[in-house]
Amino acid sequence: MAAKRVEVGPLADGDVVAAGAAIARAFQDEPMLVHVLPDPTERARRAPAFFAQGLAFARLVGAAYAPVAGPTAAVFGWPLPLEELPPERLAAAGLQPLPDVLGAEAAARFAALEASVEAAQARLVPPPCWYLAAIGVDPAHQGQGIGGALARAVLAQAAAAGLPACLWTDRAANLPFYRGLGMGLVGEGVAPGSGLRYWIFRRDPA
Repeated sequence: MAAKRVEVGPLADGDVVAAGAAIARAFQDEPMLVHVLPDPTERARRAPAFFAQGLAFARLVGAAYAPVAGPTAAVFGWPLPLEELPPERLAAAGLQPLPDVLGAEAAARFAALEASVEAAQARLVPPPCWYLAAIGVDPAHQGQGIGGALARAVLAQAAAAGLPACLWTDRAANLPFYRGLGMGLVGEGVAPGSGLRYWIFRRDPA
């Protein structure tokens, strides 16, 4: 029997919080999130707002998608270099300073990790390009083709703009998934200070 087609569309205003919570559930044991928020209780409490902030930001500068059937998963990304937005516009969209969302120490860990990995990514996939920042499917809904459908929505944005797409992952188990989307592994490394291993993928427009 053929797999059911997963329909995805732009994330609706009212679904940002639920979609952020779905990504957080998918990421609870992700090495990046464990490094940033090592305490499991704190991680469960703060991660939904962290991912909701990412989704809200992407809706301003890039794109965020979720299944049409409901926000049980989501993906978000944006074109690089990033558009500079005035603080008042960020505030109007409900975006808060990262230390308010994660806590000061966790925000510093995230900023250091992000700067290190994204510098390596920029060397391998120089802007302009599209960056797939995060994708997550609630564990209760995994294995249904939702993740692939969401990723292809962002990859289609990149292709429509005639730009390469890029992303990084911190799980070796994810490598076949991204290769299956036509992405090529272009680099890997270990982030200084965290010991976090990462892999960088790229897909050029056809």
